[in-house]
Amino acid sequence: MKDQISMAGRQMKEALTLESNCTVSVPLEKEVSNFTLLLEMLNNSVTTVMAFLAILCCQLIYSLMLSDVEEKTYEFGMLRALGFNRKNIVHVIILQACIFSIAGIAFGLIAAEAFNALGRYFLFKLAENSGSYRLSSTAIWYGVSLGIVLPILSNVIPIKRALGKNLRASLDLYHRSVNEISISMKAAKDIGLSVNQLILSLLMVVLGIATYYVAPAAFLYNNMPLFFMIMNALLLLMILGMTFVAILLLPMVQRGIVKAFLTCCCRKDRKLMQIVMKNLVSHKSRNSKTAIMFAICLSFLIFSGSSFALMGKLLQSQVDSALGADLYAFNTALKTESAMLEDVKIGAFLDDQ
Repeated sequence: MKDQISMAGRQMKEALTLESNCTVSVPLEKEVSNFTLLLEMLNNSVTTVMAFLAILCCQLIYSLMLSDVEEKTYEFGMLRALGFNRKNIVHVIILQACIFSIAGIAFGLIAAEAFNALGRYFLFKLAENSGSYRLSSTAIWYGVSLGIVLPILSNVIPIKRALGKNLRASLDLYHRSVNEISISMKAAKDIGLSVNQLILSLLMVVLGIATYYVAPAAFLYNNMPLFFMIMNALLLLMILGMTFVAILLLPMVQRGIVKAFLTCCCRKDRKLMQIVMKNLVSHKSRNSKTAIMFAICLSFLIFSGSSFALMGKLLQSQVDSALGADLYAFNTALKTESAMLEDVKIGAFLDDQ
């Protein structure tokens, strides 16, 4: 950063010949260096907010595609009966996801370009400065990559569900997946280590090493970007873990709300309690996905609001630390005894305010 800021001064010095008696100073770099820590915290907070949005988008696309697959199970079964193989059906599902993705990327980039130009216009007007109104290449790359990768990841489970049933079950219009009993036979030699347990174990090992070794080392060696990245990643995983733990309480909360509602408000409908309970059981998966999206969205709003409020407080404290006080007074005269500020009178005046 120092080289980039002083580039114009070096070019001017070279134009005046190397024998000119001048030096290049970069006071702007000295002032900006005071806000380096704040900028690193802001970058990591924005990255964490993007991770929240990516998780929420992945959950939303997954719910939409899973709902569509459940509704079109009969259609896919009929296509298989007409000669479509599994590969062609996978192509159809992925193509549908790509249509959602391309439309979302196009609309998102257009909206981001418009809001970015509007925000920069007011920012440049406030700061009495100017610059480019275009989105950065990094922002475009992030948007396009997330728009392509998230639909692909969200289609893994819907594709498995669409192709996991046999042809008879797919063509059965009266088949219900609630409370169904499935029997699978596995040989003892084929049963090994669970993939889910292996992934969870590796994740815990990586998080333990990052928490107890990498994070302290990054703090000691003043590698603040890595330190803040680890802290934000741990905070993100803690919030997601608490969200999924709260989802486990969803059935009990549902039963409590139904009983309280039918007992206090609608006593004449108390006979319908069993029907309502069975209806909740039949919609358990949909309610769980909706609750997960709502909880993640709520945690995202709380986290982003608290993060940006913290950034505002840190910026204010950083300015106070750089200037020393809310009021900064100095004497432009020579540093003689008669030119000193009358600090006693000034202090008494400030104490009275």
